[in-house]
Amino acid sequence: MVPERTPGRLVVRRILDLNLQAGDGQGTLFDTWRFHAFFHTTDPAVLETVTADKVHRGHAIIEQVHADLKNSALAHLPSGRFAAHSAWLVLAVWRSISPAPPPPSPAHGWHGRRPPPSAAP
Repeated sequence: MVPERTPGRLVVRRILDLNLQAGDGQGTLFDTWRFHAFFHTTDPAVLETVTADKVHRGHAIIEQVHADLKNSALAHLPSGRFAAHSAWLVLAVWRSISPAPPPPSPAHGWHGRRPPPSAAP
């Protein structure tokens, strides 16, 4: 029995892990890194390493969008009613293409408290 071999490359990307909990003036003793690895079988003459990394990240983003949709609005399908299917699909698409809403700010007149009573009689 001859073992099968698949030619390919293992690409490992190193990302600096930022410590967001450290306060001002609190430096790190040494840098810590996160590693993201993937294996692909595309010929290096066709797809160089940097481009392969970009393609891989693009696929990872799409897979995350699909997982989010399946765990939110699409989890309610099939409901047995056409109108309900339509509503859930509209909500799923709307949520996937719309950016997150901005937080309320004092510039828009909302301070997170009850507004003061008016001075008018």
